Amino acid sequence: MKGSRPQPALIVAMLALVAALAGTAVAADPVATTSAINKKKVKKIINKQAPKLSVKNADRLGDIPAAEYQSRIRWALVSPAGGTILAQSGGITLETGITGFSYLNWGEDIGSRAIQVSVAEGSAGFISGQPCGAAPGAGVCTPAFNDANHTQVKMFNSGAAPANLTYFISVTE
Repeated sequence: MKGSRPQPALIVAMLALVAALAGTAVAADPVATTSAINKKKVKKIINKQAPKLSVKNADRLGDIPAAEYQSRIRWALVSPAGGTILAQSGGITLETGITGFSYLNWGEDIGSRAIQVSVAEGSAGFISGQPCGAAPGAGVCTPAFNDANHTQVKMFNSGAAPANLTYFISVTE
C-alpha cells in the first residue's frame, strides 16, 4: 500500500493553524501584561491625573478641610402652616405669605447657589423653590422679599391647589 498524499485543503488548514498559534505568541507582549505596571508607574499616572490626591490630604476636599466644606450647606425643615422653622443649620428666618407661599431669609446672598426643596414626610403635594431678586434665573418675589437673600417656596396639594406643606430646603455652593 502506497502512502496517500494529503489533500490541499488539509495543507491549508495546517498552515492556518501554525499561523494562528504563532500570532498568539507574538501578541503576548510582556509590556502589555499587568506585571509590567509597577507601583512607580501607577504613582506617576495618579500624580499626573490628580496631583493633589494623596493619603496625607485625604480629609480635604479641593484643599478645603471637611469641616469647612460641610458649613457651606445651609438647610431648614419648615412648617409654613404654623409659621415655624422646625429645624435648621442656623441664621435662617421664615416669612409666610398667602397660602401656598413662604419666603426664607438666608441672611446672605444665595442667588447663584443651588437650591433643593422637597416635600417632607407626612405631606403630600408638589413644591418648587427659587431665588428671589436679580440673580440669573431668579423669580420676581413679593417686593418686601425681592432680594438675593431670599428664596420663594411655592406649595400645592395633590389636587394642585395652593397649600401650606411641611418641606425641607437646602442651599449649597
